[in-house]
Amino acid sequence: ALRTFTERSRACRILLEAVARNLPRSEVADQMCMFSELDADNNGVVDYEELRLAVQKVHPELGDQEVRCLFRGIDVDDSGHIDMTEFVAATIPSLTPKRQEELIRTSFLRLDRTGSGFIPKEELMHALCQGLGRDQNSCEQAEIETQLEAMDSNKDGKISVEEFQCAVVDQDMRLFSGEQSWVAS
Repeated sequence: ALRTFTERSRACRILLEAVARNLPRSEVADQMCMFSELDADNNGVVDYEELRLAVQKVHPELGDQEVRCLFRGIDVDDSGHIDMTEFVAATIPSLTPKRQEELIRTSFLRLDRTGSGFIPKEELMHALCQGLGRDQNSCEQAEIETQLEAMDSNKDGKISVEEFQCAVVDQDMRLFSGEQSWVAS
């Protein structure tokens, strides 16, 4: 499941983290329990060694390099550790399609501050940059704009729930197939 997440483009991983960041805790209780089990020292983050020990219990055939790639892929913000939000984001692709859709819609509704059924691209860019702990000026803005432009399939300047969902789960989209990537969230 975690490998599926890391095989997605950076753009998709950022969107999944935005989804995870905007979910109520009650929606991700199972993932929080799994995270707590990984966080052996109870410091609120999973470091490389904690992930390595857990992964190698289940998949002893994985070498150090594969585990490092897994760790780097989940550590979307490149902080050197995996926080709860990154872990929850990494588990979303392993859920049933119906459950993924429910969580994505829940997240979208929380991002849709006006309740209009749309998120202006500028607002979504701000939310993604904020999730990175960066302001929009230092947030690879041109790259994000390109990705959001592609996400806005009807070119109306705002992202609908359908466009948002398609971008997060539709692995056939060229944009999110790994051919292009953008900033982490």
